[in-house]
Amino acid sequence: MVSTCHVSKVHFEDNQFEKNRIDGWIKLKWDAIPTIFNVPNPPKSMMATRKSNKNQTCIIFLRIL
Repeated sequence: MVSTCHVSKVHFEDNQFEKNRIDGWIKLKWDAIPTIFNVPNPPKSMMATRKSNKNQTCIIFLRIL
């Protein structure tokens, strides 16, 4: 296990950044979520479904680490 972790701009998709800033800064949106990770031998994704209280099917994506 790695003892340190770093999150940088390479971990965010382009739509997570503020566009056309006048000051030229590259800045993340306030609700940005990192979604890009380079993981050697990543675990398989698992898809599960469940029914909500309104009898609608919700799809939940789980990643087992």
